[in-house]
Amino acid sequence: MRISYNSTADQEPAIAVEGEVVHIVWRSTWFGGQIFYTRSNDAGENWNEPVMIGPLEYGCLRPDIAVNGDDVHVVWDNNNASAREVRYLRSVDGGDTWLPERMISSDDGNNSVAPKIAVSEDGMDVHVVWVDSRHEDESFPPNTELHYNRSHDGGLTWEGEVRLTDAPYASAGPNIAVEGSNVHLVWSDERAGKFDIYYRHSLNSGATWQDEVMLAGGSNWEVGPDVTVWDGNVHVVWVETNSVDMILHRNSTSSGDWSDAQVLTSSSIRAVRPRIVATENEVHMVWFDGRDGGNEIYYKNYVSGVWGEDTRLTYTDNSNSFWPEIAVDNDKIHITWYDNRDGVWEVYYKRNPDFVSVPEFSNLTLPIISVIMIYITTSYSMRRKSQKEERGEKYERK
Repeated sequence: MRISYNSTADQEPAIAVEGEVVHIVWRSTWFGGQIFYTRSNDAGENWNEPVMIGPLEYGCLRPDIAVNGDDVHVVWDNNNASAREVRYLRSVDGGDTWLPERMISSDDGNNSVAPKIAVSEDGMDVHVVWVDSRHEDESFPPNTELHYNRSHDGGLTWEGEVRLTDAPYASAGPNIAVEGSNVHLVWSDERAGKFDIYYRHSLNSGATWQDEVMLAGGSNWEVGPDVTVWDGNVHVVWVETNSVDMILHRNSTSSGDWSDAQVLTSSSIRAVRPRIVATENEVHMVWFDGRDGGNEIYYKNYVSGVWGEDTRLTYTDNSNSFWPEIAVDNDKIHITWYDNRDGVWEVYYKRNPDFVSVPEFSNLTLPIISVIMIYITTSYSMRRKSQKEERGEKYERK
């Protein structure tokens, strides 16, 4: 199903699900980059008209979303006065309305980018991690490190930043998962002169962190990790780059012992950007690769310690499908991505099990019309305010 209908490119979707309610956010390139949101109340069969939830500013990128009950949490990075900063937005009524947007990284003139968010089962602990450039002078090539902020009251207040990595060169591509008071972090780290996969764990909701563990090293670059957890079992996937890119997997039980790395994709294809989610009995994974011409989305699952076969999910006639994301609840698997099958980048959605009949979307109103009206109204209000201030200045001078 096509979810977005803007006249400009829609990219970088993220998805979260709570019961039968599915939430998707993405970045639209309209007006330099805005954050759009939509919701389905019936497990993906019908969708609300997309709305712009981010500020009417340039350069919003890389949104992520987490949900607990009616609380919906969204983060992204966008331009501030002198640098990119991490922004946070919260809804307490399931996405009907949104509280005022706020900045949760330091406004220090350094870039804070690529945020990832996770929320605890009780909805009180919200965890955000991102890549920060304020330490770039500590090494050459310039250094980037991971920073972290948390809220203990569902996003109402935030404690302040904590630096989680401290090594030369780049720390990049973080992902985060939470279960109870256990927070699991993975990232790609360049401290050895090439990228390797690292893992770090907090036992007390992010108050303190255990020592780092290197999960993948060697002569090849290891990049793009993702992490998920269920009942103390942690699963990590990533991409090993060589002449081709292969997806690998390791898992750890509650005892903390890690399995050996297992190759999940064929050496004859270039597999990119794996994303995983765990349920009680299995792990689900999506990624994209170009084995069939254009890039397409693929899926496989892990049951009782065994990975199944690859399943192709998209058929775009040699167009390209990118940026898959996955969420699971109530035995339904929800997938989102973006592709250009219709001549412009748009956000799409798919579910397993499939619907009895494919829903019709012909009654959707283009959300760009709503956005234009918001822009016109905002511009008019700002112009009226400016005129009033100018008249006030003239009166004071007289």
